[in-house]
Amino acid sequence: MRHFHLYLILFFLTGCGLSGGNSSNDKPITLYKQRIANSKYVIYDFYYEGAFVSSNEYKGLTILDSNLTFSKNKIDMLPGDYFEGKPAINNLKMIDITVKGQITEKGTLLTPLKKYSKEFSGLKVNVTEYQETIGRASFNTGLMEYNFKNLKETNDSLILYGIKKKFGGKTFSSTTSFVKGNVKVIESANNNIDHIEIQQAVITRGEVYKTGTTQLLANRPIVGFATYWFYPKSIISSNALTDWGIFKNVK
Repeated sequence: MRHFHLYLILFFLTGCGLSGGNSSNDKPITLYKQRIANSKYVIYDFYYEGAFVSSNEYKGLTILDSNLTFSKNKIDMLPGDYFEGKPAINNLKMIDITVKGQITEKGTLLTPLKKYSKEFSGLKVNVTEYQETIGRASFNTGLMEYNFKNLKETNDSLILYGIKKKFGGKTFSSTTSFVKGNVKVIESANNNIDHIEIQQAVITRGEVYKTGTTQLLANRPIVGFATYWFYPKSIISSNALTDWGIFKNVK
């Protein structure tokens, strides 16, 4: 009976990837990458899922030399997941929105908490850190969806044409340009574009909902993120876009 219990324990540890060696937890659920122009570096956007995945290896961004193969033990987590402007080898800027202490309607400002620089894989990253506000439930932040007719990629931007809003608080011009860096291509099963995800940092004043109510509070600080999903009206191959400054699926 004692040996039987031992076999059960070993089976459990092996199945959960805790007995050493390769395990299913070593493979991310999703993995995207974008290349940095005029450099040997790539930025990975990774997502792991599982009961035994530590919090700092769950979801985020990391930078690696393109000659290295991505793996969990090579992750050096970047602070936050939003780039201020297109990532460049000599100009890597990030915005990190964090929660520190209790969030109240009047407890935050639009000025940064701090600014600092830190090296990741030998590259200096300049970080501006803000305190998150309760504005996450406002019209300015959260998930919004749109349709578009066509697209064009330039060295620095992605241009979308024929934009029509499905739902959300923000309205875009029919033709709108988005700076590269926070753009991700989500593919369908047949390698066409299902939708394009674009993140935007929102640091402004506006209306927010009072905590736990539907009451709107005017002229309050809003520090958070908006996520835009753009769906093509017709079939567009994911090969229409490069991975220079655009996150694409690693196959």
